[in-house]
Amino acid sequence: MKTISPWLFAILFAFLTIEIVLLYPRKVNFEDSPFREKVQEEKDVQQAMKGVHLVEANKKEKEWELWAEEALSLRSKQSWELKGVKVRFFSPKGVEFLVRGQRGTVELRTKNMRIKGDVTVQSSNGYVFYTEEVEYISSYRLLKSLSPVQLKDHLGKRRMFLRGQQMRTGLKEAITEIEGDIYASRLVEGKGEVKVKSDRVILRGNSREIQFLDNVVVDYTNMRISGASVKFIFSKKGELKTLLISGGVRLTDKEKWAVAQKLSFTFSKDRLILSGNPKLIQGEDELIGDTIIFNRNGEQVEVLKAKARVGKEKLKAQEEGGR
Repeated sequence: MKTISPWLFAILFAFLTIEIVLLYPRKVNFEDSPFREKVQEEKDVQQAMKGVHLVEANKKEKEWELWAEEALSLRSKQSWELKGVKVRFFSPKGVEFLVRGQRGTVELRTKNMRIKGDVTVQSSNGYVFYTEEVEYISSYRLLKSLSPVQLKDHLGKRRMFLRGQQMRTGLKEAITEIEGDIYASRLVEGKGEVKVKSDRVILRGNSREIQFLDNVVVDYTNMRISGASVKFIFSKKGELKTLLISGGVRLTDKEKWAVAQKLSFTFSKDRLILSGNPKLIQGEDELIGDTIIFNRNGEQVEVLKAKARVGKEKLKAQEEGGR
């Protein structure tokens, strides 16, 4: 059970309003208020405040902390209308999500919120998302976007871009999932750009990974790689360290193609490893082994426990050469 009941929540607002009015008695002026289009008549306003600060908590922990430049309570609604909103949401996993927006609404009974206008969602592990509107559903501890979302920053380094149609963050698990027409790109210093398309992507608050799922396609240098799951693994400094792909992996470039169940690529070494029944096909030649390793962007190939199948033309040439 939460420590702040709906009625106590309203009483605290009223007490703070009375205190402000006693200290600074004045008539509320709505001409310059951002809420004037929402207020049909001045008599509908029950309370008005500036410099609002609220905290919502349960017996174990804080759930959120809210700041607003201005707040209005309307008699016709059981809610507060806010201007200049900032809300910090807390996860039991130790991750925080700071949401900022131009306007907001808090429902007194449910504690649900909506925040609109140039909204940013910043996680304490370094991701910054941009959207136009988000909704917080208190009973599920769920934060979700109501408009397309973009990620343009990661650990203060603008080398990561990601877009999707809808974002959901489960605060209990500190997991963010973005769905719909996913496109992402990441610059690798001195190496080039990694581009990814998929149907959804998952970001876990307590890890340094981004996982792309469903119809995943990766383009990097002269290679195109597809698979069921693709993971970006980052270093503590935010550098893209490793690419892990699993589930029906297929790799193609101008000269060859390969299939396997797993693929890992280490950017610092330009080393790609195929495992899980890997097979490499170049022209009419087919190379099978336990593990296939590409070094220096595919210029060198190493096969562990190799089994080669040579094309008929090459086999004929070898036979003629041996006579």
